[in-house]
Amino acid sequence: MILSSLVNPDPEGFIKLDENLGKHIGARNVEAFHEDAGNLTMKEFLSNSVIVEAMMKNPKVMRELNAVVSKQYPKNEAAAVLKGAFKKQGARYKLDKKVYDAVADEILTNPVINDATMRNPEIMRELNNAVSKLYKSRMKATGK
Repeated sequence: MILSSLVNPDPEGFIKLDENLGKHIGARNVEAFHEDAGNLTMKEFLSNSVIVEAMMKNPKVMRELNAVVSKQYPKNEAAAVLKGAFKKQGARYKLDKKVYDAVADEILTNPVINDATMRNPEIMRELNNAVSKLYKSRMKATGK
């Protein structure tokens, strides 16, 4: 969705996404851009204060993340461990490494979390801004 909006002015931007991205950042850069955008999205989900705080306020997201964390910790401790794992550092959060390893894949692959986060305008705005900056930097690097 975010990537499609980057090439939205192109007539078939949604249909031929990679081809249209290639027009703007160079065809040889498309695969690397997708990887970088995925890594950036993961980083934002686990450190951007707007996104983390929105997820922590969503009971569905927290229930799913608690279920994952409770596989490593006793169920009665999972919620406290999860909330305590996010340490605020200015406008960013730092997530405890052990909890990061437990929840990182779940953030991007869990359908309940995906649905809840994709419907949150604050989260989508933050992700759109981050990926758009990456896209603009790629365009500058290719001289387009």
